[in-house]
This record gives sequence, structure tokens and C-alpha cells, in this order.
Amino acid sequence: MNNFTARKVEIAKLVPKLKHNVKPRYRNLKNTEGPEGRINKIKSTLSALLKYERLELFLPRCDEVRGYAERLITEAIRHGDQHPPTMDLANYFLNDKQNDSQVV
Repeated sequence: MNNFTARKVEIAKLVPKLKHNVKPRYRNLKNTEGPEGRINKIKSTLSALLKYERLELFLPRCDEVRGYAERLITEAIRHGDQHPPTMDLANYFLNDKQNDSQVV
């Protein structure tokens, strides 16, 4: 029993050393236009999502756009349409300006 307790303590010392931070990695949305094309693809997908309220896409693209959509909707709910930074965010990501009122 004594040996078992000593091994348990040794393992407990090792566990914090094994933890490490994992940096977030962007999804690889391949586009011939480079980073600007990636942003344009995210903008068009986000605009279509808010316009049609449902999209069927491949997982990497959906997963990438999901974070932006949740952020935009959360900010719109939290601050409303009178908050300039929220409206700047909506104007940047939405191609159709008539969708602004739908979000906020």
C-alpha cells in the first residue's frame, strides 16, 4: 500500500507538466484569391445564412462561419442596433444591408 501511495503522488506531480496550451488554428478554406478570398467567402456565407436561415455546406466552411455568426448574433442581442461597434461589425460581415435589421 505504501508503494502505491508513493506512485500516486508521483503521477500527480507529472500531470500539471503534461498540460500545454493549444493555439487556435484557422480552418483551411482554400481559395485562389488568398486571405482576402477567405474573408469574402466567410462574408458571403454569413450573409446567406442570415438571409435563408439555413445552409447546407461542407463541415470546415460551416464550422468556420459558425463562430462569426454566433459572435454577430450575440453582440446584436446584447447591445442592439444603437451600438456603433455592433453595427460596424454587422456592416463589415453582411453583404446585403437589408439583413442588418434581421440580425438586430
